[in-house]
This record gives sequence, structure tokens and C-alpha cells, in this order.
Amino acid sequence: MLDREVEAHMKQIRDQVKAQQTIVQLLIHQILKNLETKPECENFTKEVVDSLEALKTQVWFGKEGIDAAIALTRSPVKR
Repeated sequence: MLDREVEAHMKQIRDQVKAQQTIVQLLIHQILKNLETKPECENFTKEVVDSLEALKTQVWFGKEGIDAAIALTRSPVKR
């Protein structure tokens, strides 16, 4: 009985984390999209991807989030 409750709570936590990651990814995409329309910011997305790639080599935790941000920057989520 307790194992089922723990499992249910863990699933709920995983779902919440995934939803938060999606929100952050969409926010990053919107910010980049807006910045690229500004004068002299044409290569901004490439610079962000390069920075994220460099950051990924320095972190132990959260690499999946960085990979997701890179993927979203290159190819945004379609609704």
C-alpha cells in the first residue's frame, strides 16, 4: 500500500518537473525569437547554442535540461 502511494507521489513530481522544463524551454525560445528580430542580433541564437554547449561540459547535473534548451533553440516545439 505504501509503495503505491510513494510511486504515485514520485510520478506526480516527475510530471511537474517535466511541465516546468517545457515552460522554461518555451520561454527561452520566445526570448531568442524576439532577440533575433533586433538589429545586430542575427547570430544571437548560434551564440546561445555555443554558450550552452560550453556550459554543458562544465556541469554534472541538469545536462538533460541543457540538451533540451539546445534542441529547442535549434528547432522550436511545434504546437
